[in-house]
Amino acid sequence: MTIDSEKVISGTYGTLYINIDGVDTELANVSKFTGECEGVYETFSNVNTMGEQRKLVGYKITGSMTLNRITYEIPKTIFAKWKQGQAPAIRLVGENNDPSADDRARVVFEGVTFDKLALVDFEAKKISQEEYNFEATDAEYR
Repeated sequence: MTIDSEKVISGTYGTLYINIDGVDTELANVSKFTGECEGVYETFSNVNTMGEQRKLVGYKITGSMTLNRITYEIPKTIFAKWKQGQAPAIRLVGENNDPSADDRARVVFEGVTFDKLALVDFEAKKISQEEYNFEATDAEYR
């Protein structure tokens, strides 16, 4: 079987949007985005069998995004909420729209939370980037 190299999906055509408390922003400075879903299983044993069994009991949605730092707007906004004892409502929308590919993806991540914010960061002779790991309560292809 051969593959048409033009059909291989390129991340160059990816787009990422963030919505914090109802304000939509396209993150044109994104360099990498990943959203994943991991099955959560419980292991159990039955009589008359040596092997263990596994049952799906849930799933966990996680991901990460790397942005070329342009502003500190994301940590400023989220940190201000955290200082008030609040968690902002965050939604992420990741798209991959390679025009030569046969398939495209648009996934909406709801109930997004970040565990860590870089309030300030820099390194001599390096382009500053901001990295976020996240968890989400739901995701849907749309």
